[in-house]
Amino acid sequence: MRNRILMTVQVALLALGISHLSTGGDEILPDKDLPKLKTSAAPEWENLRDIDIIPCPKRISVDGSIIPINGSLAICVGASSSERIKTAAQDLQQFINDKTTIQVPIINTEDSTKNLILIGTFTDDPRLQSYCEAAGIDVAGLEAQGYAIFPQRHEGMTHVVLAGKDEQGAYWAAMTLTYLITNDSVRIARIIDWPDFKNRVCETLYVPTVMLLDARRDEATQQAAWKLFEEGIREAARLKYNHARGFVVLRTQPLTDYPLDYRADLLRQMGELANKRGIKLYCNMVVAMGVEGEEATLPQLKDCFAWQHVYTTWSDDTLIDRACDKITRMVQIIGPQAYDFHSPDIPHLWSKLPDNDKKRWGEDIAAAQAYVANRVCAAVKAGNPEATMIYTLHPYGMGAMEDSPDYHAKLATVARLNEKLSGEILLLWREGSMESAQRIRQAAANRAMAYYIQNSSFHRNRLVGATARTAKSFLFENNDGDFYYDNCNTSTHPIHGVQLGILAEYSWNTQAPGNQFLSQSDGVMSVNGIPWGEWERTNDLDGPVGEILVPRTCRLYFGPEVGDALALAYAAGGTYNMDALGGPATVPPDRRARNSATVAEQLSRASVALSTLWGRPNVFNARSYGTYQSVFKYAFVFQHLERIHSCLMQLSWIAETGKDAEKVDGIAKECRTWIGTAREDIRGGYDRYDLAKVPFAAIYSASLGDLKDVYGKIDRLEDDLECKMKQIETFGAGNMAAMLTTVGIPPGERPVIIDGKLDEWDMTIADILDHSYYNRKVGTQGISGTKDVIAYWAPAWDSAGLTIAVQIFDDNLSFASGVLYQNDAIELWIDKDQFVFSLDRDGIPAVESYGSYNKAKIQYAARVGDKPDPLHPDMKYWTAEIKVPIECLKTSAAVGNGFHMAIGVDDVDSGEKASQLFFPETYRHLAMTVGATAEKNFARALFQKKADIGVALVAGKVHDDAKADGMHTCIDVQFSLKTTEKVSGVSGELRIWGKDGIHRRAVIAPVVLEGEWKNAAPERVDTGEYFEPTCGIDLIVRAPGFQKSVTIRDGKARSGSLGYVLRSASGRSGFAAPPRE
Repeated sequence: MRNRILMTVQVALLALGISHLSTGGDEILPDKDLPKLKTSAAPEWENLRDIDIIPCPKRISVDGSIIPINGSLAICVGASSSERIKTAAQDLQQFINDKTTIQVPIINTEDSTKNLILIGTFTDDPRLQSYCEAAGIDVAGLEAQGYAIFPQRHEGMTHVVLAGKDEQGAYWAAMTLTYLITNDSVRIARIIDWPDFKNRVCETLYVPTVMLLDARRDEATQQAAWKLFEEGIREAARLKYNHARGFVVLRTQPLTDYPLDYRADLLRQMGELANKRGIKLYCNMVVAMGVEGEEATLPQLKDCFAWQHVYTTWSDDTLIDRACDKITRMVQIIGPQAYDFHSPDIPHLWSKLPDNDKKRWGEDIAAAQAYVANRVCAAVKAGNPEATMIYTLHPYGMGAMEDSPDYHAKLATVARLNEKLSGEILLLWREGSMESAQRIRQAAANRAMAYYIQNSSFHRNRLVGATARTAKSFLFENNDGDFYYDNCNTSTHPIHGVQLGILAEYSWNTQAPGNQFLSQSDGVMSVNGIPWGEWERTNDLDGPVGEILVPRTCRLYFGPEVGDALALAYAAGGTYNMDALGGPATVPPDRRARNSATVAEQLSRASVALSTLWGRPNVFNARSYGTYQSVFKYAFVFQHLERIHSCLMQLSWIAETGKDAEKVDGIAKECRTWIGTAREDIRGGYDRYDLAKVPFAAIYSASLGDLKDVYGKIDRLEDDLECKMKQIETFGAGNMAAMLTTVGIPPGERPVIIDGKLDEWDMTIADILDHSYYNRKVGTQGISGTKDVIAYWAPAWDSAGLTIAVQIFDDNLSFASGVLYQNDAIELWIDKDQFVFSLDRDGIPAVESYGSYNKAKIQYAARVGDKPDPLHPDMKYWTAEIKVPIECLKTSAAVGNGFHMAIGVDDVDSGEKASQLFFPETYRHLAMTVGATAEKNFARALFQKKADIGVALVAGKVHDDAKADGMHTCIDVQFSLKTTEKVSGVSGELRIWGKDGIHRRAVIAPVVLEGEWKNAAPERVDTGEYFEPTCGIDLIVRAPGFQKSVTIRDGKARSGSLGYVLRSASGRSGFAAPPRE
């Protein structure tokens, strides 16, 4: 913030000596305790007493005086007041009426028989200037949007003066006064306040907007939606946000580039309600020159860049002119809002552009973007000069600072774009480290209106579910155009209001106690998030945030009866997340365990406090009752799972550092004990508290509506435990780098016709595409849960390149979206090039590419199965064949050569969360994970000869051991391998099979085999389950073009077992375990 030392206001505050008021007295005595203005501009939380004002004023003094709300009270505004001042009076009048049922009149001239609430500025009401001068307050010297509230005696009556630096400040003063309204009076306070960030964006309008779009012909729903919309705007106003977003208008059917139909008129009506309160709608747009379906009338669209449902061009002036005309007409309808135009959000965009764009602009991406952005800005301003144009450039994020050619090329693009853009355009940028943000700031130093976006919630509180995204760091001058961008996504749950309140406090008051997120120093503002790669670590709500601000926001939103109890669960719930419970990996494991125990105890106490209120809906209002229920269920379940997570974090720390390796077995035993206890206790809790009827709760990725969802979460934790133990056993503590995967690709035995039929492939020996060692859960009709899909894949190579066959079984096939990755799809990465394969809405095979390689050179065919497949005769399926040319692999077709690859499938089912399966286990999306590289996160694929390996079982003993949670089937296996030629990509697994399916467990095998190899000693494999003696057990060894099965224990029903996992939905074996001895 541009910090001015307001000496005149310091003097004014010293002179603001009007203390303890009594409505019946005639004297106003000086208040010697009124604080001075401090240059630090920290809000005075300590002076709030029992009033929960959010955001807290920078200067506030409250005493016990009141003005009764009765027939002697009126709201007074100037006769020539602006619409915003009149709206301030009307909103204050409405709030008083809602609180007291009394309709306080609004008048334009002073009434000597009434106590008055005077609202305005010096311009529209000169009386306020005389009152401020008499009180010694220099309101004109405040920052923009500043205001003062103070009492004043006049002709025997008591007035409350609400004087704004400008009309927006006067409106904020009225909103602040709403916090001082009780059931029968107005509390007296002396306040001076102004915002640190001039522009603050929130999201409170999602639900009513959806309702308005979905029920446009239903008058009753329309009325309810408009009422909710006004409530959302008033909520934003009370928190002093002056931009509100959350519009799905531009993504509704029929899809368009810039709406000129009823949606534009809907936004106009919304804008009018918001604008008169000084709030702009924040409208998210895309830079588009056409939309799917317009190709017949605009054939040149076929030569444009296609993304989402739109087309974009940087060279066709006819299409650009047409788009700008639509933008101007749209803005004329919608009005003076904030329009954020986003460039195509596609990695490596410039390498994918059509020839006509490259012919005009060459490699100058900055000049091309500036040309189009400036044209769009002119169109916006022609539609309404008061509209704001924001441009999200490409690239709009750079990740952590690094000295790489790619990084410096992006930096140069920002600098050149900054030089060429109109000064009326606000530049939007997202950054992943403070150091990199400083470089961006330098590159855009001459842009007075540049701003950066804080694109996440500020902590990992799972009560707010979808808002747990990435936190980042930004640095910028706080110019009048700079935004603090809350971006709370589209959470519709009432608990979200608590987060809005916290963010409102810290964006208005950067010096507020406990502010970990925003700061100022020497006129430079910072949004201090966490770099992308670290966002899952920790950001505790401790200190003043958890102890003071969270309870204040909870009481404000949900009432004093349960606010503090809710605050405890809310604050504790956001302390740790799935990947870093107990603290980051740098925290010693013993301390992390203590931290976890403390959180569990806090949540337990919160659960007790909330359960005391269980069954007493009279203490809740209709808006919040479901929230308390969800908090209770969240706290109840979490206190069990926290213990398991604590053990997993200790094992992760041991695996990464190699320290305390002797504690592994003890920690694993404790973890398994807690897993068993959690299953038992949570089942009892669901029955005792009837938790199955609670409609909502969010914990990690489980929706916890049913007990099976909780069990699914516990199953995944158990799988994580076994996976972690296997990693430590296989690679040793401190050797996690050895997990990087090598896959050997065999030569094709015969030519493959790319027709999607898989006639040339034997998929019964293909590998199963999955991670976590293939332990899928199944029901009677196939694989269950959100990951109800199983995929087989097989690669081969020849002189022309790489061929891949994929067969995907699913309970439901989905190809309804025009965007391929939103369908059931196959994703393939070849080094830095990403390809998505699916079927379009018409059932035609389609490819999307995200990289520099031309997708037209990829051969691809796919088809939906029309008859049952013997692998899984009760499941639907589709098949695909892909041929990638050798030039895409950037190597030559010879044994030993290789490249990096990853392959996965997307599974989209209506009403369920989309899921992915990926190989290898270390896969991370290169464009979405800072620090991810093909070398580190993909598999090393090597061209190999067809392997010929001798496999001999040295020892194979099966025994059932008593564990803390019951009997486990364990296998001691030792085997030897022998080859005459070096083989890369060898793997081993145990397959346990029975009448219901199979269970697979990886075993140690050499990734690269030369000559002979044998286990030094039998490997102990604990399945974590009990399997009856009728279940067969095989050792499977795989290598390029090779698979060998060796029987360890024979069983029954082999023919019906392929591809399934021998588990019931409860997570325990489908077979009854013998009693523990």
